[in-house]
Formats: sequence, structure tokens, C-alpha cells
Amino acid sequence: VNRWECGAEEEHDVLFAIVEHFNKGRDCTKTKQEISRLVDLNYEAGDLAVSKTAFRVGAILFERAIALLSDDDMWEEENYELAFQLHIKYVEALNQYGAFEKASDVAQR
Repeated sequence: VNRWECGAEEEHDVLFAIVEHFNKGRDCTKTKQEISRLVDLNYEAGDLAVSKTAFRVGAILFERAIALLSDDDMWEEENYELAFQLHIKYVEALNQYGAFEKASDVAQR
């Protein structure tokens, strides 16, 4: 993502717009490199959302990132730390916006 000369809030809006756009086209994302980049963008946007107390948005973005990791690849050595951190952040965001039952279900998987 290129950074334009703009204020921090505008930069955040650009990141959210880009991630949302790419998420809408995720069915066209085919290569592992493209998927990996989309996972990273969702992770970054989820962190940003949570830092702005938009916990529900953060949870959605973390959930999308997790969904992009295939079941076969998710817990492979190269993805283990990322998958683990995504699940932790997802559960924390769910708890922060009051989705306790869903957070408990995710934590128990």
C-alpha cells in the first residue's frame, strides 16, 4: 500500500478502503503470495480498528484473515505464529465488543 501525503486519519481511511476492496475481490485471489498479502492487510487493518476501539470491525477483519488461511496451511510451521496471533486478536476483539459466547467457542477450537 502506497502512502500518500495526508493526515493519519485519511491514511487510516485509505487502508480500510483498500482492504475492503480487496476483500470483495478475494475470490480472484489465487496465488499464495496474493493470499498472504491479503491476510497481512486484514491483520494490519484489524489492529488499526482495535486501536481505534472499533472492536467489531477488528473482529471481522481478523476473522477474514483467518478464513484466508487454508485449513491445511494454517498450522504449518511457516504460518503457525501468524495463525496463533490472529486467533488471539480475534478472541480479544470479540470479547471487547461483548461477543463472549463466540469468543469462547473460537478459543476452544
